Amino acid sequence: GASDDGVSCAIAFDLIRLLAHSPEMVLLYDVVFVFNGAEEAFMEGAHGFITQHRWAKDIRTFVNLEAAGSGGREVVFQTGPGDEIASLYASLVPHPHGNVLLQELFETGVIPGDTDFRVYRDFGGIPGVDLAFIANGYVYHTKLDTVDRIPLGAVQRAGENILAMLTGFQSMLQMEDAFKPSTTKPVFFDVLGLCMVTYGHSTKHILHTSMLLLLGALLAHRNSRDPEGMFRASRAHSVSIVGGILCSMLVGCAMLAI
Repeated sequence: GASDDGVSCAIAFDLIRLLAHSPEMVLLYDVVFVFNGAEEAFMEGAHGFITQHRWAKDIRTFVNLEAAGSGGREVVFQTGPGDEIASLYASLVPHPHGNVLLQELFETGVIPGDTDFRVYRDFGGIPGVDLAFIANGYVYHTKLDTVDRIPLGAVQRAGENILAMLTGFQSMLQMEDAFKPSTTKPVFFDVLGLCMVTYGHSTKHILHTSMLLLLGALLAHRNSRDPEGMFRASRAHSVSIVGGILCSMLVGCAMLAI
């Protein structure tokens, strides 16, 4: 369809044009564009490239373009392995949009789907980023996925973000230890599309554990003279925490779909 995956191809061809014909675009390293027609059939095209092609062994990082809807803002829904790619995305792109919640949901298998991202990551051992258009998901894989449903602004926005990543990655590649995969998972989320907040595995554990310990200490101090009241307060706080998480998930998914 137009979004899956006509838009991604159009963006890729325009990036090729810019990289090839813009005098200010000086490439220190090669950029490989992979167009394959076997993504729907268990990602055979990506698997063939990353396991068989002679260029595959030299790939250091990648950007995968996807669609599970039509139009809207392209969203980062998978990064890694490691913390580096999420941090680079946050510092490079002019229009950040993403949430680690989507990656957590995707990795549970609740969402019935897969992308070339997993193949490059698992079979190539390469860290990268997975982007997708997810607005108007009801048109996905239907005859309704037409060009008239895709605003030009969505294409322009995605192109600007990806171009910023490609040029930024060029600078990072000069560092010997850049883009080395690891098993850590970062936390990342955007703030109303204005900026991206991201922090690594170690910070995540310190921050989240500290918050839980602080909450427990406050509850214990407040109710130290009233055990029964402490039980009621603990129950109320537990309900509010669970409710807050569920509400945040719903609001986050709604914001991502806008």
